Amino acid sequence: MPVVPTDFGIFTPRAELVYITGEKDNHELANGNTDDVDIESYALFAALEADVHSLFKPFIGGYFYQGDGDANDGDIDAYNAVTNIARYAPVFGMENAFIYRAIPVLGSNLYDGTPSMLGIDEDIGQGYGGISNSASANSPGMVSMGLGAKGSRDNWEYKAMLQYFQFEDTGALEDVEGNSIDDEMGLEFDVNLTYNFTNHFSLGNTLSIFEPGDGIQDLHGDDFDQTAIMNTFEMRWSF
Repeated sequence: MPVVPTDFGIFTPRAELVYITGEKDNHELANGNTDDVDIESYALFAALEADVHSLFKPFIGGYFYQGDGDANDGDIDAYNAVTNIARYAPVFGMENAFIYRAIPVLGSNLYDGTPSMLGIDEDIGQGYGGISNSASANSPGMVSMGLGAKGSRDNWEYKAMLQYFQFEDTGALEDVEGNSIDDEMGLEFDVNLTYNFTNHFSLGNTLSIFEPGDGIQDLHGDDFDQTAIMNTFEMRWSF
């Protein structure tokens, strides 16, 4: 259940907990068998922001998305939101951050930022949750921890943040892939600077740097160890 932010002096805490339960009939397990499985999982978010100055509002927090630990136990423990739009969340959301793109190597969908599409066996398919049921019942979930700051002065505004990501549970993913997978997903730094000419037009630039962790190399090979650098220039009109 979401908690509406309440200011405590200069501090604004935010938190959200989501719990899901249900059943999925005729689910194909990683071993090729079919079974009616139980669904039980949860996710949570927490962050704290401080309004120190209009030029400096630091924040800290993170996400927890449960992963599945066994692809053949008759249970689905992975949390996959029907539509996750963390890209636009008030704390760690950023329009052109790398993690919120659709990145097949990371198993992330557009706007989402979680590895929810990892663990799908193309031969049998295990679609569960996500946009158009595109996520995986064998998703490793994710734990992220981050900090950053934002601020504004006159027509200028900025936001900078650093986030560390790791898989929550790689057990089911290892059942599908057939090898050991490290839980380190990666580290990302993002910084955005925007100039607002009017209330309807702005120019901005976002630099996003992602350093893949050992878990990405375990999934895709040693060639997937290079740092991803993405720079996005944006012209925005709003009416």
